[in-house]
Amino acid sequence: MKSLTQVEPETKVVVKKIEGGSEVKAYLGDLGITEEVELTLLASEPVHAHVGPISLKVADKEVIVSQGWADKIFVEKE
Repeated sequence: MKSLTQVEPETKVVVKKIEGGSEVKAYLGDLGITEEVELTLLASEPVHAHVGPISLKVADKEVIVSQGWADKIFVEKE
């Protein structure tokens, strides 16, 4: 299991764990990112550690999360 920031672009993964409190889980849940959901990392633009957008495909929509939020999402390849 590794954090979403460690995943290569164009990789399908399944969310196994989300670290953080209820605020973190609620925010990510609003984006469709919950445990056991499948997503694809489309692209990442690391500007600096914990900064820069990560583009994800979740279900049929594309969402953007920061590197800091992505560090809280732990995934495994499907």
